[in-house]
Amino acid sequence: MPTTVDVITSAYNEDDCLPELFRRFNIMASLETDYYFSFIVIDNGSRDGTWNLIKEMQQKDLRYKGIKMTRNFTLDSAFTCGLDQATSDVSIIMTSDLQDPPEAIHQLLREYEKGFDQVIVKITGRGTVPLIRRKLSGAFYRSANFMTGGMLPESVSDYRLMSKRCYESIRSLRESHRFLRGLGSWVGYKTSSIEIERPP
Repeated sequence: MPTTVDVITSAYNEDDCLPELFRRFNIMASLETDYYFSFIVIDNGSRDGTWNLIKEMQQKDLRYKGIKMTRNFTLDSAFTCGLDQATSDVSIIMTSDLQDPPEAIHQLLREYEKGFDQVIVKITGRGTVPLIRRKLSGAFYRSANFMTGGMLPESVSDYRLMSKRCYESIRSLRESHRFLRGLGSWVGYKTSSIEIERPP
């Protein structure tokens, strides 16, 4: 019986990106024959055609499930909404703007197959991000890493794979101001990482 995977993505005004994202999801899933995929797509308060694209996709393909938020919430809140719906053996959270390439799911699954409960994505290149933002991001991670005793390494993104016991532990923590990267580190579990360059 195939291992089940819920891919959870949050979309905010992404009607330009979603058709390409869905196309690449379907190609990725077709290559992973030992896994059965479901796609939970959160419309995080979009004002464009995002919700219509999600509805059309779930009508065409039963693997897709759309959830419409009442307004725009934080990315972590949207991911939490998706995790609350997750039931599969594995969950993967990622953004929908194509900066988290669906093709990296292959690498995440190869690490999961080695026995890891959580596989995090580290960003090795952010060439299109302005220099000042990169500097501020680096300062944040150095501070956070220092204050948490090394629990939050630099350049870790939200993009990650979690086993069922890992994501159930994370979603049991019901803080109102959620920081999933921190919660993922805090719950423990055997963790690995992959590295990617973030595309434009």
